[in-house]
Parts: sequence; C-alpha cells; structure tokens
Amino acid sequence: MIQWLLWLGLFLSPFYNVLLFRLGGVELSAADLPLLLALGLWSAWVVGRGRCTLTWPTVLLVLFLVTSLASTALSAEVLLGLRRWGRTAIRLLVFAVMLPDVMVRTTRWRVYVILFIVTGAMFGVLNYIDLFVSPRTFMSGFFADSGRWTAHLRFIYPDPDYVGVNFGHEIGHWEAGALLMLLSMGLASVSARRWLGWLLLATPIVTTLLFSLTKSAWLGLAVGLSYLMGRLYLSRAVALRRGLVRVRLYPVWVTICVSAAVLFTGLLFWFVVLNSATRNLIILAFTFQDVSSSARLALWRDLVPIIRDHMLLGVGWGNLVDAGLSGDPHSWWLGILAETGWVGFLLYLAASVTMFFMIDRNCRRMTEEGRFLAIGANAATLSAGVAGLFEMSFMWSMNAWWLIGLAVFFTHRVCRAEQPPTVGSCESTECGVLGNA
Repeated sequence: MIQWLLWLGLFLSPFYNVLLFRLGGVELSAADLPLLLALGLWSAWVVGRGRCTLTWPTVLLVLFLVTSLASTALSAEVLLGLRRWGRTAIRLLVFAVMLPDVMVRTTRWRVYVILFIVTGAMFGVLNYIDLFVSPRTFMSGFFADSGRWTAHLRFIYPDPDYVGVNFGHEIGHWEAGALLMLLSMGLASVSARRWLGWLLLATPIVTTLLFSLTKSAWLGLAVGLSYLMGRLYLSRAVALRRGLVRVRLYPVWVTICVSAAVLFTGLLFWFVVLNSATRNLIILAFTFQDVSSSARLALWRDLVPIIRDHMLLGVGWGNLVDAGLSGDPHSWWLGILAETGWVGFLLYLAASVTMFFMIDRNCRRMTEEGRFLAIGANAATLSAGVAGLFEMSFMWSMNAWWLIGLAVFFTHRVCRAEQPPTVGSCESTECGVLGNA
C-alpha cells in the first residue's frame, strides 16, 4: 500500500503547482496527499514493528533537520521560519527517510527509477506541448528571437496572468536528472527493444532540456555525465592481467562515441538552432556578465555580512529577507549556510559527501544493474548539487527530493550487498548501516 502511494505521488509530481487545494487553511498539492498518507502509514508501521533501517547519510540529514529547527526557533520571524522548516521536514522525512526504507524492503525498486524517468519526460512534454504539437510554428517563433522567447510553462506557473518565463529552470533540472538515470538504465540493459524504449524517452527529455535554456542544468548535466561515463567506462577500460596492464578497447570506443555524439549535438544546437544574439547572451551568462548573473553576485555579496553575524545557527528558515537580503539568494548551498549556520551547513554537506562516497566505493559489491543505477543516482544528485550553486528554488521542486531519496536508497543497497541485515538485530558495518533505529 505504501509503495503504491509513493508511485502515485511521483506520478503527480509534475502537477505540483497545478492541482492545488486547501485543507484547514493550508494550501496543499495533489502530490502531497498520497505522500502524506504514505508517511502516516509508514510511521504507524515503524511504531508497530519497532524498526527502521538507516544509513549514516540519513542520520546526518536528520541531525541537520534538528539543528535547523533550533536555528528557526531563535530567528526573528519564528512563525515564518517554522512554516518553511515544516515543509522541509516533511520533504526530508518522506524522501530521505521513508522512501529508501520502503524501497529497500521490496523487489520493485526499479519501478521508482523508471517512473522518475517517465514523469520527467512527461513534465517536459506538458510544458513544451506547443513544440511537439506544432514544431514549425514553435521553431519559427524561436528562431525569430530565441534570446527573448518565452515558454508558456503552464505546469510550473499556472497563473493565467503570468504568460510565461524566459527559461524553464524546473524543467531543466528535472530533465538533467532524468537523462542521467535514463542513461544508467540504458547502459544496464542488453535488450534491443529496451534500448528503443529508452531512446524514445530520451527524445523529449533532451529536446526540452535544450529549449529550457537552463544554464545551471546544462552545467550540472556536464559534471554528472563526466562522472557517470568516467566511473562506468574509463575505470573499466584498464585491466591488470598477469602483471601486465591491458586496455579494453570496447569501453574506450563506447566512451569516445558517446562523447562525440554529445559534442556534435551541442555544436549543432549552438551554431544552427541558436542565433548570434542568444549565443552572446549565453556566453555572458557563463562568464557572469549578464544581468541575471550580476544580480546573483550582488545577492551573494549581501549574504556575507548575514552569514558573518549569524555564523553558528544562521537566521532560520525563511528569514533572510527580514535579515536584510533583498530576495531569494539563488544558491541552495549559500542559502543553507545563511539560514542554518555553519552547524547545519556542515551536517548537510557531510550527509551529501558521505552518501556520494558510500555509493562510489561500495557499488562494486552489487549486481551489474544495481551498480549502473547506483552510479547513475550518484551522477544525478551530483548534477543537482552543481545546479544548486546557482539556484535555490529548484530544491523546493519535487525532482531534487526524489533524486535524494534514490541516492539514499542506494546507500542501503550497497550496504545490504556487503552484509545483509538480520531482522531483529542492530548492527553497524563499515558502510554505516544502523539497524532498528
């Protein structure tokens, strides 16, 4: 029952800002309802059974949640901070604690990965439906002035008075993570029929990622893709046999071909699709010389005295404007540092780093499919972390939390592959598994 509710919540995630309702004066999304029901059922199950499997990244994230509550309680706008902290607490408990614990006890965990990819593709298609319904009309408008072109992101900003935005950040971030997970699923597949299915899904994902013009998503994807290809292929390209180092040519050629295809697609989009004005805008953006980048740098400079004056516990969730900041800091990492202080920031950073290296170092103990998907989850969360250097709002969208849940789940998998936990016992391995927590 719990896993079906999770699947329903994932399927409804693209409609998070569209299917809204009020319950007791609190605005909720249709995606919230199955997730909250699943959290309630899981909590009752844990109380009844008295056990919950945790790993060190989960423990560190929970400690981060506790310390951020302390910082919020000491903030100037306590009620504002508590509302935002509550939203973060629910997200963290659902995705970083409940989701991995439920997934690790079922054989259907691949469904979560497939659904994440499918909903990512659906999210892009629904927001860029004009592109797929009438490509000629869409492209003519895009070519006319692609630098100022606006997409009608009806499933992100449903307000009819808001006709559109320049770039679809939420779309770009979801598509980057979905593409990395799709690549890992495709690389783990040996069936030609499955490869055709992955290719069909990749088409809307790559298309909407390109047209979202989300620079942070592109940069995150480049970093995640470099890690994914390097970890899965280059690390397997060299073998030691009978004291001699031998290079396996197949992984090397696959790496070269994939890299060449990515480079060709990028160059085609850059020189053929984009006009010179748009290319200049992107160059200015990546060199931090455009208006958006200048505004971000100004916000980050204004964050320095706030961080300095509240070094230990920060100003509390949602209190940056009250502390003197003009708006959203547009950096998830700097936002955590300012709102939760060095204590919360270091706990969150430690959780992310521990999770990354647990998967990276121990995934070899898993089956080949599990290893590919674990590395893919690592690459996707790394991509989201890089994008988080330049965006803060994406962390409140559902896709980043689903990626965190998948990555935490694979920390369970690598530990179980090394030493399966015994029911009714409390054990601690070098992976950091805490049983019966």
